[in-house]
Amino acid sequence: MVNLLEIRNLKKSFKEQVVLDNLNFEVLKGEIHGLVGRNFSGKSTIAKIISGVLDKDEGELIFEGESVKKFGVQKAFEKGISMVFQEFASVPDLTVAENMFLGKQMSESFGMISKKHTNAKANEVISKYELPLNPQERVFKLDDSKKKFVELASALVIDPKLLIIDEITHLFDEQEKEMLYKIISKLKSEDRSVIFISQNLQEVLSLCDRVSVIRNKEIIETEDSGKMDKEKLVELMLDKKIVKIYPEKVSTVGEPLLEVKELDVISRKISFTLHKGEILGINDLNETEKNEVVKALYRKDPDRNEIPMFRELNKLFSKLSAQQTSKADVGHFPRTMRGYGMAFAVALKDDSKPITVNKKLGKLKIADKMDMRLVKKLLLEMETPETLVGQWIEKFCSFIIFIDPSKGLDPERKRQLYHVMNHFTSKGKGIILISSNKEEIQNMCNKEVE
Repeated sequence: MVNLLEIRNLKKSFKEQVVLDNLNFEVLKGEIHGLVGRNFSGKSTIAKIISGVLDKDEGELIFEGESVKKFGVQKAFEKGISMVFQEFASVPDLTVAENMFLGKQMSESFGMISKKHTNAKANEVISKYELPLNPQERVFKLDDSKKKFVELASALVIDPKLLIIDEITHLFDEQEKEMLYKIISKLKSEDRSVIFISQNLQEVLSLCDRVSVIRNKEIIETEDSGKMDKEKLVELMLDKKIVKIYPEKVSTVGEPLLEVKELDVISRKISFTLHKGEILGINDLNETEKNEVVKALYRKDPDRNEIPMFRELNKLFSKLSAQQTSKADVGHFPRTMRGYGMAFAVALKDDSKPITVNKKLGKLKIADKMDMRLVKKLLLEMETPETLVGQWIEKFCSFIIFIDPSKGLDPERKRQLYHVMNHFTSKGKGIILISSNKEEIQNMCNKEVE
């Protein structure tokens, strides 16, 4: 097989921070090539340079045997390179079809955009790849996974010779993942290439022909997937062996904190009791059902359309000095949720009495949803319990709800996160872990909701 893409001695810095240094990388024509590494190791930077979003500082990029001196997004499109970004990139107020052709619209006479032709072409792409989309639907009406399919459709519009997929499968349920895998297989059958970036190492090994590992700003190894396993990939990514990602359960289960009776979650009713020092797992829920559980465990103030406990927490942080707040990087809690790896804290006024949530609901007050990245940063800081964040959580929270908290984390950060969760329970806190990862549920939870 011949090289479709070759990168030689690539260097990239952001101000004084060197991100990539003398990196060499190649993708064969007609292969699915996995790219793995720790969080913030430079995977997305490589992808954005290849797709023309970022300029390289030094090095050579060769595509189809031709050295490309200057590479922008439009030039990448012309060459047949497109990318589905980790971040959301669609425009909510536009239709699916309009988003698919942003920056690459077809026109009729006088340069006017042809909606008729755009919709027809959008339908053609959607039908070819069996995408779960309606070209005339506005994107703001779609859930996160469908929005990502819109961006995938946009990348497929140009009939790419090279498609880059950057950590998007954590948004998909199993059925949607299978849709994506089918599309990738179809591209491979047409002798097109795919760079597939994911923290799900088993997924990478199952899907890809070869895998490259980035560490210390360079590609340190590329090997056939059949000659690798998950443990070897982890060792290459971290430059060490992780004997055990999941910690021992060290907490002692105490008194009840929360009782839930016959909570209606679309396809079934669930009941459970959460105790002090306990991690309780909920598995086998789709994304809609997860959201239903979350909605059921809090209610908004009908007068102010806010969550009462969130206002109380804001008052707490407003008392902190500007210096303390800046140091802790917790000036406010964003109200948006940019991913599924989120967590939020619950504060109870009286720890001695468990709160009961029944079918009528409405008795539990909960802190607002926090931005995924902020939450993960705060939780990882808990490895140093004397931090302001650690003191706040330990003092004001009785239990915490996690929803797929480890999605998108590399193995070392997962280990740190699980250590943090154990730290909470060792202090008598309770945790509800809602996760699609059965291994995570089995290894972290004291019990699971039937």
